[in-house]
Amino acid sequence: MIDEFYFPSNTFGDVKMFYCSGAAANWQEWVKPRGCSMIMMFCVGGGGGGGGGFTAISGAAGGGGGGGCSGASRLVIPAFMVPDRLYINVGMGGSGGAAGANGTAGLLSYISAAAGSTIVQNLYLVSGAAGAGLGGGGSASAAGAAGAAGTIATIGGCILSNFGVTTFIAGAGGVVGGAIGGGAGSAVNALATLGTSGGAGGGSTQGTTNYAGGAVIGAGIIPTVPGGTAIGGNGSPGVLLNGPFLTTGGSGGGTNYSSGAGGAGGMGQLGSGGGGGGSGYSSGGAGGAGGAGFVIIVSF
Repeated sequence: MIDEFYFPSNTFGDVKMFYCSGAAANWQEWVKPRGCSMIMMFCVGGGGGGGGGFTAISGAAGGGGGGGCSGASRLVIPAFMVPDRLYINVGMGGSGGAAGANGTAGLLSYISAAAGSTIVQNLYLVSGAAGAGLGGGGSASAAGAAGAAGTIATIGGCILSNFGVTTFIAGAGGVVGGAIGGGAGSAVNALATLGTSGGAGGGSTQGTTNYAGGAVIGAGIIPTVPGGTAIGGNGSPGVLLNGPFLTTGGSGGGTNYSSGAGGAGGMGQLGSGGGGGGSGYSSGGAGGAGGAGFVIIVSF
């Protein structure tokens, strides 16, 4: 019969969060709760590290580029299509580059039916086809390059996801350091494609003028993260919100043309890119580290 005044009883799901343990191979086990009928999985890899600013006692010096952010994958699947145990490897964030050096790329995250296995036939999800790209180091002739966005995953890269409903989302790129003729680091936008972002660029010097690092421009409920101030101010870490779960990359470091070091790039939060370091007289600022990935599994 039609029961138009019926309200379903409360349903409480089981939520498990998995974080990176600090190693490239950090397999963790998930055990399926009794009585669940559906499972949602969400998988994000590590963000790319920002590039270091160039060191120049005189003349032009480029700021480092911001690292890219990871792609994301989501799967909703009936519980009977999932084994009693799954194995999760959460991707590390890339390290920031030293003065004038590139950062390193972020690593992918995996949800697998077999411990230690990343072959496509065993995967329920992978965070992307390629990890978040590294921010380039600045030089005497160019600002550091932007880190590439983590590329979108495909059904062919995680065969077992065919048993459910998938959503694959590409990441967002970082941005370049400031203009080589002297300029503030490039700003990056929060919430450009998903709940993570790339890192901002470090400032670049020319002559006797200092410039700030690039900001992370806020959107919605995410506030703006200002860049490091001129005269060697460090960039700030990105934002991390838990309700809803949103993160941003780090902002860029400011320049220091006269005597000291450029400002370091800010660290990216989970899945987001690190900021680029600012150029400096005695040393360019180091790039900020990319945020490690994470995996969420909800059973209900």
